[in-house]
Amino acid sequence: MAQHWRIRHLCLVLGLMVAAVMGSALAAQEDCAPHWADGFGAPGLPFVEQAVMFDDGLGAGPRLHVIGLVPHADGVSWGVARWEGDQWVTIGVVRASIPQSSSAYLRAIEVADLNDGRGQGLFVGGAFAQVNGVPANGIARWDGVRWEPVGAGVDEGAGQINVIRHMAEGSAPGLYIGGDFVRVGGVSMRFVARWDGQSWHSTGNPGFIVYDMEVTRNVGGQGPCLIVGQGTSSAGFVSRWDGSGWSVIGQANGPVRGVRAYTDEQGRTSLYASGLFTHIEGVQTRFLAMYRDSAWTPVDMRLSGVSDLRLNLRPNGVKDSFDLVVSGAFTVQGFGPRTLMLLRQGEWIDPGLNSTRGVVSTLVLTPDGDDAAMLVVCGSFSRAGNVVTPNIALFEEGVGWSGFTTPGEGITGSNLVVRAMAVGPDVVPGETALYVGGQFDAAGFVPLANVGRWDGSSWRPLGDGLNASVNALAGFQDGLGTLIYAGGGFTASGQTSVQGIARWDGAAWHSVGEGLQTSQGGSGIVRAMTVYDDGHGAGERLVVTGTFTKSGSTPLPGRVAAWDGQQWSSLGTGLPTSGTINSMIVFDDGEGPMLYAGGQFSSIGGVAAAGLARWDGLAWHPVPGWTSGTVRAMHVHDDGGGPELYVLGDFSGVGGLNVQDFARYRDGGWRIVGVNLQSGDDWSTMATFDDGIDSRPALFLLGEKAVWRWNGQSWRSVYTRDPNNGLGTHPIHVARPFVFGADRRPALYLGGGFWSVGATPSNYIAAWVGCPTFEEALLNALEITRGTHLFGDVNSIRHVSSGWLRVRSGYGQTFTDLHSMILHVRGMTAAASPETLGVNVVSRVNQPSGTQRVQLRNWDTGTFVTIGTSVIGPFDRLHTMENIQASRFVRHDGAIEVSIRHVVVAPVFAFNFESDIDWVQVMVR
Repeated sequence: MAQHWRIRHLCLVLGLMVAAVMGSALAAQEDCAPHWADGFGAPGLPFVEQAVMFDDGLGAGPRLHVIGLVPHADGVSWGVARWEGDQWVTIGVVRASIPQSSSAYLRAIEVADLNDGRGQGLFVGGAFAQVNGVPANGIARWDGVRWEPVGAGVDEGAGQINVIRHMAEGSAPGLYIGGDFVRVGGVSMRFVARWDGQSWHSTGNPGFIVYDMEVTRNVGGQGPCLIVGQGTSSAGFVSRWDGSGWSVIGQANGPVRGVRAYTDEQGRTSLYASGLFTHIEGVQTRFLAMYRDSAWTPVDMRLSGVSDLRLNLRPNGVKDSFDLVVSGAFTVQGFGPRTLMLLRQGEWIDPGLNSTRGVVSTLVLTPDGDDAAMLVVCGSFSRAGNVVTPNIALFEEGVGWSGFTTPGEGITGSNLVVRAMAVGPDVVPGETALYVGGQFDAAGFVPLANVGRWDGSSWRPLGDGLNASVNALAGFQDGLGTLIYAGGGFTASGQTSVQGIARWDGAAWHSVGEGLQTSQGGSGIVRAMTVYDDGHGAGERLVVTGTFTKSGSTPLPGRVAAWDGQQWSSLGTGLPTSGTINSMIVFDDGEGPMLYAGGQFSSIGGVAAAGLARWDGLAWHPVPGWTSGTVRAMHVHDDGGGPELYVLGDFSGVGGLNVQDFARYRDGGWRIVGVNLQSGDDWSTMATFDDGIDSRPALFLLGEKAVWRWNGQSWRSVYTRDPNNGLGTHPIHVARPFVFGADRRPALYLGGGFWSVGATPSNYIAAWVGCPTFEEALLNALEITRGTHLFGDVNSIRHVSSGWLRVRSGYGQTFTDLHSMILHVRGMTAAASPETLGVNVVSRVNQPSGTQRVQLRNWDTGTFVTIGTSVIGPFDRLHTMENIQASRFVRHDGAIEVSIRHVVVAPVFAFNFESDIDWVQVMVR
């Protein structure tokens, strides 16, 4: 026990032998109910598709309205939100028809006054059947108070609306919709349709899917017209609608994704087109072209690597601003890959948007006067410049970026996913933290690079982070202490090369040996890792699997390898040329601990083992009773009958049982886990966690559609996804128990690709917060107050692990006769205390000579009773006193006081010396 407490000055362990006297602890349990933690929503909106300014006529003037993923009473869904200066307010949520379970979403937004006497309205389009419960097929109108359908709309299942534009002039004014739909109001209307305020009208067939539209004048002919960008994967068209018919003004060798028109001060109109083309009307371009005076010309030849390209322009009448806004996913010569660039007088300007998703839309705002225009950027990103502003930001030339943020600790960034979690040492000695890895740029308002540290209340970065996705995390004692190891597809941390695997020492990331490489010399990829001691004298080693064949000059065949803190070695011949390992875990089924590997393979180490095998330190072996199948995840759990290996995947009939995709193994035999899983449920991982509901920790089964818990007797649903809401299209990838909040409540953290769990917004990370056990509730009922002779203030009280409370006081020294600390148990009195008290004190003082005296205050006499005396020295001392009469040592208000008196004998003179307490740990039994 003494060896456990490596503490700077003094450590007290007070054991209180209490019976049913802690009513406050029991009350804390009774008042608690497990729940999903608030606070993990995005610090803004989870995703923004497009934005417009709209004045709803309610007196607040024009305000920013967006379509995207928005929070609401039932979770997070596609909808419409309004910015009110300091918060987003959701005004509409779209749904598919009931009982249809297909998803609903939005793609278009437009403000228009159709001169029908109803004033301006906000129109949204996409694929949906209702808004806030109001039936509306694919398109709806908001007047500032209520939603209403726009006629019969686009038939559900007949396609989606990509764009909405209002043409107020010409022979066919109205609201135009474009997309890939083929039927409106039960009538065949392909790709473009017009609403005149009363009914829908066909425009004929423009021939191809429409991606974008622009209303302008005198382009390809005289008068008002509608220009559309459209196409297929191999051909594109810029087409013109004049109110009566279609004409093609530009044919390209790829789809046209964006069209915008600009009229200069001389009245000349220029039409810009962007897309995945390199020629239009025989003119060589590079994804961007301009049409003016009946001719096409290239705009800029420095673009390459384009996978998406969209446009916006400087507003008419605004001087001294950018000419062109290009967004999407592309590369500009001299700048590299970008998602947003400004073009001014032929020169590219990088505004500094950090996004890799490749889908960015822009809204240009016209300021008063001739000042430069402002730009609202929407999409999937976490930062704009140095400002953390998830998914929507405002850019002003000469000013920079600003955001639209609200409180939230969720994960944000581009191509988001959380894949890995591990509990390991924190920067504070003796403390722990939850390490989270995946693909992300920030958490809350803290910039991160694919990996971060959560202490239960706040995020911290890990140095320069890692430059690509993190797939696995593990704590490993490598001779330098327990350090965090990360595996994934990254190659660097800042300027440090870390190929596939890296080690965090608390200050920076380091290479693990020479890293991992493929046979071609490229960086390897780690997919899973675990710690294993094979019992043959080598000690613990970090075992990793993924895509690699060597580390420097050391061959590592079979894509499974072990790191002992100094060098890499292989585990036999590993996998053949094909096959992958998805999960590794250590389990002892009675023959000693073995390393189990599950995945999709036919053999390993030359041994036939289809999907599941085990390593005993010398060779690979098949698992008794396993037939074949794919293993997605494994977990060791004890439901009261001893530890068992739980296996999740795609298999049936193991051990001769009628099992489907889920089974448990022990002592050479297989068993069913209460119920067979339904195919298509997409279960992905498991975890053990005590949420306080049952008398023992439960097994949690987690997937894309639900979270269930198994208490050893029956299954209980924790969460089931609404088909139109919830976890989205990605499963939960990882789950780890840790603590949550300032009171360090036990919690099970989930990471994956979701936006909410139930009605709780949870951006890619969530926490199921449990109830404290009786022991933890007892600790919550305990206070520590400063004694009259204690130097320094108590500045923190919190749990550090199950059953322990750490009280940290100010650091210093004081020459006092007596050094004491009072421990006060709320709800316990002298009359309601146990009959006897047991006290264990572990103390350590690093002085050259003298004695230390451990004492307990007798409240009846006011004096201290010595329970142990020892010689001072640089080692731990354990003092124990049992069967103390509690009525004398527990004050009427429940206070118990323990003190240490040090009598130091100096070479020349004697004096009483006392070091300040650095921290105290208390355990109530």
